[in-house]
Amino acid sequence: MRIQRLSFVIWAVLLLSAAPHVLGDTANKPVAKEKTVELPALRVVGDPVEDFGFRVSPVFDSSRSSGLLRTFTPVVDMVLPNTAASKAGLRPGDRIVLADNMPTGSHSRALREWQRLQKKKWAEIESGATGILWTLVVESVWAKGDTRFVRLELPTAAPHWGATIWQTPPDRKPVRVPEPGPLATRAEEILNNGIWMILRETYQKGFDLPTDAANPSFLCFQWTLWDERGGHRMWVSRQRGRTDIIIEAIVRSNNQSVFGGTTPSRTPDQTLASVVTTLATSGVAYLTSPSGRLEKAVKLGQETELPIDAATAGFHAEMDFWLNQVGKTSPLWPLGVIEPATVRR
Repeated sequence: MRIQRLSFVIWAVLLLSAAPHVLGDTANKPVAKEKTVELPALRVVGDPVEDFGFRVSPVFDSSRSSGLLRTFTPVVDMVLPNTAASKAGLRPGDRIVLADNMPTGSHSRALREWQRLQKKKWAEIESGATGILWTLVVESVWAKGDTRFVRLELPTAAPHWGATIWQTPPDRKPVRVPEPGPLATRAEEILNNGIWMILRETYQKGFDLPTDAANPSFLCFQWTLWDERGGHRMWVSRQRGRTDIIIEAIVRSNNQSVFGGTTPSRTPDQTLASVVTTLATSGVAYLTSPSGRLEKAVKLGQETELPIDAATAGFHAEMDFWLNQVGKTSPLWPLGVIEPATVRR
């Protein structure tokens, strides 16, 4: 089954079941064969969804540039749990310099060479081949001189993203949030199950989140859910010795802009755990902690700070969503939107 390709975005999304479960319960009973959702960002090879499990962005590479000839190489900015990428040890901030011994650099932000190499690997999977190895040579932004081999085994072996029963990523050490508060449990769930990402620079600047030479990017885990109002995203980080939580309200759009262009939106269901519209163009983001106290609010798109009193109502609405309208709705995912009839007030 062919799905429209989206430039250097590799996402996997599955439709959530509507059957409510108590948060934290382990689903042991058999479930029906999962359905796949036809979105432009999906790759489907029969059933279930197969995904490399990471996304990259073009970053200027001074060490491979010469004079006026600028070279851009792909840098990983997102790794999905339970995928070939996460199992191979790929990390946000890894610069991919070789793929199967072929250079990945291009002289434009379009990363044409990387796209060509990526499409070649997709063609192998779509042909039905199994036991495919994709060897990447990566340089870490975290430690100068740290170059290593990363070998992705494709298709992803179980347990994998989109499997019948969700399993906490086996390569992730369990995290406990030490600070008390209403958001502590939710933050732990996202730290232990969420999507590992580099926080956008605009968020870092908007919230004055510090980075240094040892940690040049701000790393978070995130989870995104949708309802009739739009998108709801929670970012959680333990990078600066405390639990930072960013709650983001995303305005729904029929033509959501992802990379400056228009991406057709055909989301057929509102209860969707999705990384779609990772780069939100409008909405409000709120900085808080497990305590649930609003510390700062930023208007997305404009990156302007909002007065606390003007942001309080919207923040309380998002707090209500994450505390009262989210739970274990499917054995497929750790978190989902509970059907209105089952929401307890």
